[in-house]
Amino acid sequence: MGESVKLLIVDDSEDDALLVVRHLKRSGLDVATQRVDTADSLRAALTASQWDSILCDINMPNLTPVRALEEVKSMGADIPFIVVSGSVPEERMTELMKAGAHDVIVKEKLSRLAPAIKREIEEAAIRRERRQIESQLQAAIEGASEGFVLYDSDDRLVVCNDAFRKMNHRLSDLVVPGATFESIVRAGVERGHYAAANDRVEEFVRDRLARHRACD
Repeated sequence: MGESVKLLIVDDSEDDALLVVRHLKRSGLDVATQRVDTADSLRAALTASQWDSILCDINMPNLTPVRALEEVKSMGADIPFIVVSGSVPEERMTELMKAGAHDVIVKEKLSRLAPAIKREIEEAAIRRERRQIESQLQAAIEGASEGFVLYDSDDRLVVCNDAFRKMNHRLSDLVVPGATFESIVRAGVERGHYAAANDRVEEFVRDRLARHRACD
């Protein structure tokens, strides 16, 4: 028995879908599938079950791959999405990858399909694990009673907790991911958050930056 994989196939041709399934089974995958060919049936399938991957044809009158990707994203699903088609112009391939397709495979190179499915399923599992770890870390940070803030190597804020935001309540609109330490300090000076900065703005900013960088 091969590796078990649950696939949602978006294709308006049952024969084409069966061709792909037969190839995957010959490649050693134990495949369970459902075929859909409209936006409504795609949403229904996504709601009714969990899928390891989605395989989508490129030429369908009722549902384009880009529209299918939009439907998947709108439901908050992180499912490997692979476009499988007879031929794909280079400009169309670029469009599909920008839209969020994880891979584009032409049918004359179906030998790539099974490895691509396995690879994307593994990467999706890694993404889920990473999100879970990040969620647990965020919960721990938010639960801390003391202020916590983390900046990256470019001095941009990565994460902070509610205690830190309360300590800097006058800057709450700026204490957000992506804000630089210097921009926060300068805004704080302008808004009177730092009493020690009166009449010595540049000196105060330089001193704060020097102390901040010394902690790196």
